[in-house]
Amino acid sequence: MEISYESYRHLLLAVFRGEILGELLSLRPQDVELIEEILKSELLTEQERMAVRMCFGIGEKKLKLTEIGKRIPSTKCPKKKGVSQSRVGQLRDRVLRKIKRSNYSGDLRCLFRDYLEEEVRSVTDLYKRVERLEEVVAQMNTNFAKLPSITIDDLDLSVRTYNCLKSAGILTVERLSRTPESQLRIIRNFGERSIKEIGEKLTTFGITLKP
Repeated sequence: MEISYESYRHLLLAVFRGEILGELLSLRPQDVELIEEILKSELLTEQERMAVRMCFGIGEKKLKLTEIGKRIPSTKCPKKKGVSQSRVGQLRDRVLRKIKRSNYSGDLRCLFRDYLEEEVRSVTDLYKRVERLEEVVAQMNTNFAKLPSITIDDLDLSVRTYNCLKSAGILTVERLSRTPESQLRIIRNFGERSIKEIGEKLTTFGITLKP
């Protein structure tokens, strides 16, 4: 049966009810291994183990209490299956209390702490990326503000590209940025190399040559 991390998560949230918000917990494979270790340990009886697995759908199909009761063997008569719905509820609640009071409790609480620490690191990294983007945008705005005063003489263009732009009356970077590639191509002697050169030069200002 495919592992359902959601089932394990629901079990933990039931054990530590009210101590953490459900949306703040996401389990990893090693976390599931720890929970499985607990469920298979001598901490629980076979009845309790069966009840909690079927209540939360862990390694078993999730069933209603009445259906679970039909599948759990009676302690008085092990060969006979069937306990009451209330008994199933008692078994489930007993498991939750046992886990919370066991030596495993500290390790399980660490899952919440570890997850939150990872989330904090992720948010911190996100803020750093946002700050970097803000710096890039600020630099681009600065470059755009300078465009009217920057001439093609400042671009260090090849002689052919420079002469072609000058003959076409394109003397500033601002004018060049507004001139689409299709219009540049109709300029005499303005070939692929010039197109590529212009594209590279405009990129330094955060500008892409228009088609």
